[in-house]
Amino acid sequence: MENWISYLLLSLGGALGLAVLWVLRQRRAERLRLRLVSGQSHLLSAQLAQRGADLKALEGESIEELGRQAGAALDELHILLVERQAHLQNCEDLVHLQEQKLSGLATSPRPAPPSSRQGPPPSQPRTPPPQRRDHLEDQLLRQIDELNRKRRNPPKK
Repeated sequence: MENWISYLLLSLGGALGLAVLWVLRQRRAERLRLRLVSGQSHLLSAQLAQRGADLKALEGESIEELGRQAGAALDELHILLVERQAHLQNCEDLVHLQEQKLSGLATSPRPAPPSSRQGPPPSQPRTPPPQRRDHLEDQLLRQIDELNRKRRNPPKK
């Protein structure tokens, strides 16, 4: 019977010892947390004092001027954004129109070729086609030269 009581007393003593150790550990952790919070509080108060000194150093007029400049820049950016959106909308409209045109051309019947009775349009001079390749190359080179001369020497008024 004495064994039984001694085991009970030992186990109660061990449990009591563990409880005391747990309480001591909790207190140590709480002190450490409070020290960290105190250090953070000190750093934050120093930063707050520095920011307050910086704000006092700035002149009231310079802050207002910076505010006006920021507002003007914001307005300008907004205008540019609206213009860009309008440009994108125009591009989308053009794409839609081209798709409509292509779908219309794909579904419409092909027009009959113009009859041979109709003459060439009056704006085009009628020249007989050359028969040989040499003549074709020469004619093409002459036309290119004429176009280059017109670009270099535009008609003066």
